Amino acid sequence: MISISFSGIDGSGKSTQINRLEQDLHLNQDTVVCYHLFSPGKTTMGQLHNTLIGGMLIRIIRNLAKYGAIGKLINFLSRLVNVLLDSFITTYKNKKKQVDVIIYDRYYYDVIACIVYDFPKRKKILFFIARIIPRPDMIVIFDANAKVVIDRKNEHTRDSANSYINIYRELCSELDVTPIWSSDTQEQVYINIKKKYNLIAKL
Repeated sequence: MISISFSGIDGSGKSTQINRLEQDLHLNQDTVVCYHLFSPGKTTMGQLHNTLIGGMLIRIIRNLAKYGAIGKLINFLSRLVNVLLDSFITTYKNKKKQVDVIIYDRYYYDVIACIVYDFPKRKKILFFIARIIPRPDMIVIFDANAKVVIDRKNEHTRDSANSYINIYRELCSELDVTPIWSSDTQEQVYINIKKKYNLIAKL
């Protein structure tokens, strides 16, 4: 089985490219599972969060961030533990699936990017976590133009868009991944992705 993850700021075009890749893989008679990491209850920890007690604990921990340094530290550590547990358990379960290709629409790198955005002073720890969590066979991380992203997703401000773009660039450096420029034409972006996939498929 080959695992492929797609990461990047909202509005960078992940869903469009994933859909095209998924269609081509089906045409090639590959069995494919597209795993939407951010869908409610999709991951192991996400399922726990959907329980009454789990949901209550999450709300309490998130609210702790409002109450000074200790509350923020607990919030940070709980999110860190969540990423570590969830990434290892969920990817272990997914490896047991009888499929040719599993595509992650978002991956734990995106979760880490969100935590870095909230806790920029702790990014060295977070980038270390990014290096030790299960690594997909192929990692696609989109680099993007802030203006293009804002036009596609108006929830971004210029500052937030630029911050996230820089975080993903740093992630690429930490993971030794060459980013794919998502502001090219859709066709060119897809050609670049297929080149990367073909390299993996030949191994």
